[in-house]
Amino acid sequence: MDARGVVVARRRSLAGRIIVVHAIIHGMKRNVSITIDEDLVSRVEHLARPAENRSAAIERLLRSAVEAAEEAALMDQYARGYAEHPYTDDEEANLDAFQRLSAQGL
Repeated sequence: MDARGVVVARRRSLAGRIIVVHAIIHGMKRNVSITIDEDLVSRVEHLARPAENRSAAIERLLRSAVEAAEEAALMDQYARGYAEHPYTDDEEANLDAFQRLSAQGL
């Protein structure tokens, strides 16, 4: 790892020169072997962007799915919190007043 936190893998060529093989700026990557249904692989390949390889497409789609699941979990926490501690009448009146003022552009 260099001073900027960039991970760089190096190897020497037959001529003894150092060749940079891979650099990762945003974090460590790990090879993971999984078995995926053929239909799902086809769907991932269909969703791949131009010049995007299968690994990059799977990573992008998985990242998107994880972010959506995290967002849904957060929304569930909010819903449970408000169900357990609903607005009081005063809070509801203040919220209504704020919404009216916002609609008027004040």
